[in-house]
Amino acid sequence: MKPPTKRFVFLPGILFLLTFQPEFTHAQWMKLTHALPYPFSGEAIDASAPGKAVVLCYNAVYKTSDAGATWESSTLPAKVSPNDVSMTDADHIWFSGRFGHIYATADGGKNWMLQFYDTTLTRFMNYVEMFDLKNGVAMGDSRNAFGPAVVLKTSDGGNHWVSVNDSAFGGYSGDEWRRIDFVDPLVGYFLQSGINPPNLFKTTNGGKTWTALNPFFGYAQVIKFYDSKIGLAIWKKGELMRTIDGGATWVLLSSPHTEWGNDIEFSPADPAKIWLADSFSLYFSSDTGRTWTAQLPNAGGHCTDIKFLDSDNGWFLTSDAVYRTVNGGKTFVKKERPDPLCTFSPMQNFPNPFNASTVILFDIPGNGRVAMEIFDTQGRKIRRLMDGTQPPGRHAVIWDGKDDRGKSVESGMYICSMQTQQGVKTIKTILLK
Repeated sequence: MKPPTKRFVFLPGILFLLTFQPEFTHAQWMKLTHALPYPFSGEAIDASAPGKAVVLCYNAVYKTSDAGATWESSTLPAKVSPNDVSMTDADHIWFSGRFGHIYATADGGKNWMLQFYDTTLTRFMNYVEMFDLKNGVAMGDSRNAFGPAVVLKTSDGGNHWVSVNDSAFGGYSGDEWRRIDFVDPLVGYFLQSGINPPNLFKTTNGGKTWTALNPFFGYAQVIKFYDSKIGLAIWKKGELMRTIDGGATWVLLSSPHTEWGNDIEFSPADPAKIWLADSFSLYFSSDTGRTWTAQLPNAGGHCTDIKFLDSDNGWFLTSDAVYRTVNGGKTFVKKERPDPLCTFSPMQNFPNPFNASTVILFDIPGNGRVAMEIFDTQGRKIRRLMDGTQPPGRHAVIWDGKDDRGKSVESGMYICSMQTQQGVKTIKTILLK
């Protein structure tokens, strides 16, 4: 690829640096690192709505309500070592810990409450999944190789976690949450480790009883199910297997990689659309895993977790960065033209700080939908300034410091978020009265 050439373009009072590049393709994943600490150690991610997500690190939790423009960090209890996270909305978050804990917050991470800790049952919680504000399931390792593995259920938001497993199957989860998957409060799967040969177990009554699915092909790195029938598993050396009958039979598929498998994610609305992460790359299939394309062939860091809310809105976590997409990570061909990272960008508004009103300038390279909204620093939407198709070129939007009800907002910092087909950009503006 030829190196990009640069040109300076002068307009009255404004200087733009436009970067022209040869034609190439890339996926629409936006790397979000500007508001996260360094070094960063991402372990698990979950999301409850577009733009609202929580990232679990080895010793901290970070939450965003504005698509990653800003992140709020939580101070966690000492010596909990969190490893899995579940989020039902911006306030209600749960995490499990490597020393047998389950913690929850009802105020977005300001305060955490210990919901479960019983070392007579387990000293290592692998997995927690809340299906709504009341119903959830969690799983912990057996105290020994012969079981029973610990399955917990709650129907009151975690105020009470009840051990329900009556099956004396043993083993443990070899890689925490990657070998456990509940698709709803009743149907779940668990691949045991520590016993040879390992078995894949299935429950249809919420974890009370489990049935071994035979034949199974031994050790798997990741299991993931779309529903009670359709599922994928990654074996050693990247071998990919698929079932369409709830694990009774498995078929070998063409694998996109030969590395260690770290996660699989189905689109919640379409089982044909699947994302798969190995150690360092992210792949996509639109035909239920028969063929694959690389969306992030070298994401940087160690790939850890994928979360999609629908076929377009998704998050991808590595050991040192968070990525977000608003179009499923689709690839596109970019011809030689001003770099969209420059032309698709809200310019710094002027005046800033402002008193009565401020003008926000932005350029878009082509015809397309533009949505522009104002948020406060808590992630609450204040005003929708624009949502509709716009022609290519320069545009100006005025914000008069009022919310959607026409009421003047208080002095302070606000975030302007603009979304187009190219992705999402944000700027900060300050209102002073």
